Amino acid sequence: MKPFAALAQAGRTARLRRLALGALASYDLPVVSIRPLSTHFNAVFRVDTAAGERAVLRVNRPGNRSLVDVRSELVWVDALARDTDLTVPAPIRTRDGALATTVAIPGVPEPRHCALFRWINGRGVADRPFPRLLFALGAAMARLHDHAGGFAPPPGFTTRRLDAAWTFGRPARLYDDGPDDIFTSEHRAILRAGAARVEAVLADLYADPAELRFLHGDLHLGNVKATPAGLAILDFDDCTWGYPVQDVGVSLFYLEYHPAYHDLRAAFTRGYESVRPWPEAREGQVDACIAARWFDLISLVCSSGDPSDADYLPGLLAKGSRSWRRGSNGEIAFLCGDGSRGMGRG
Repeated sequence: MKPFAALAQAGRTARLRRLALGALASYDLPVVSIRPLSTHFNAVFRVDTAAGERAVLRVNRPGNRSLVDVRSELVWVDALARDTDLTVPAPIRTRDGALATTVAIPGVPEPRHCALFRWINGRGVADRPFPRLLFALGAAMARLHDHAGGFAPPPGFTTRRLDAAWTFGRPARLYDDGPDDIFTSEHRAILRAGAARVEAVLADLYADPAELRFLHGDLHLGNVKATPAGLAILDFDDCTWGYPVQDVGVSLFYLEYHPAYHDLRAAFTRGYESVRPWPEAREGQVDACIAARWFDLISLVCSSGDPSDADYLPGLLAKGSRSWRRGSNGEIAFLCGDGSRGMGRG
């Protein structure tokens, strides 16, 4: 049998579909068909039932999240569905009452953690970054933060925290001055200095435990749907302990190069402040947390055991090279949007 890593995307998807069918055997669900929705990172499948209902099965990528992490995510989403009127993909329990299941099949080298969610009807808005949508996104995030502030995790809950610039480990080749096909000397200088500045801001944040809470970790327009009841919040797969300002930084990261960046950022801020106070305790924290997402993604790609992930690295470095500049005094500054705002000194 051909190794999984050597397969083209279609071959990988076919094997993961067989694994998904194995996972669905743990549920009391009369499955008629399953079809892939995304295999970009996790594998996500639409599930159609004999009763005409739909669900979504997520097959987690191995190595990035433990079963404890996945179960903790689902406990919080279950609480959000129960305690609030936010529209979230409520998890469906297995026949035995578990929130997740782990499945292994021949041809897929590692066991995969799987979770099943109720389907949410709505339309994607990733290509429609209008101010009114960013206002709604900011308000939705603030409501998540309010709920998380009163959320009491049960025993055995994850302790994973977003407290380092290099979330998945510091790339060794970045701190090695030898020749490299990807990391130029300028990349290395900018990344090392930038990571040190982000680490300093994070250290300042984590010195005060008062605002630490469970976060969505990846809330942007690609992870919501527009519904008659408002924005539905999807994809809680990056849930982690952190600070509200870090969640804000992730959202704004994905708007950074939009021509209307500052208008969209202002709309997001107004939406958030319509629910709760803006979480930036010191000037520059938000911009530092925007930058932190860049380091997070570079760390993820560099730590991946999947060779195809290396294809993302040049694009990430090009994006970062447009965001970070060396000033006349030699300091590294982070530039947001059109470059009119800096990271500040935290």
